[in-house]
Amino acid sequence: MNQDKPKQPTTVIKAMPIRPKKKAVSSEMEERESLAYIAYYYPQYTLWELENVVAARDLPVLIKVAQREEAKKMLLLNNIIHGPNAKSQSNYKKVLESLKKLL
Repeated sequence: MNQDKPKQPTTVIKAMPIRPKKKAVSSEMEERESLAYIAYYYPQYTLWELENVVAARDLPVLIKVAQREEAKKMLLLNNIIHGPNAKSQSNYKKVLESLKKLL
């Protein structure tokens, strides 16, 4: 006797390809850019040395020091360029005197 049983619906599961998360790729790229930034300001280090030899705790310190020195340089250039146009010439004269002392 052939009894008609209700057919169960067939579920098809489609496999999705596994892709690396974009955050992991971007964080790796950010790390490489940080190492390149340090290598630019500290030419005694190569990228390989920064990645394998220099302690990881020292990398943020190197970046901060490089940024601070760059900011000082830009501020000094800004003072030199815009100093003659300022109403008060005293700050401009102080910058020039401090530079003359270095020479």
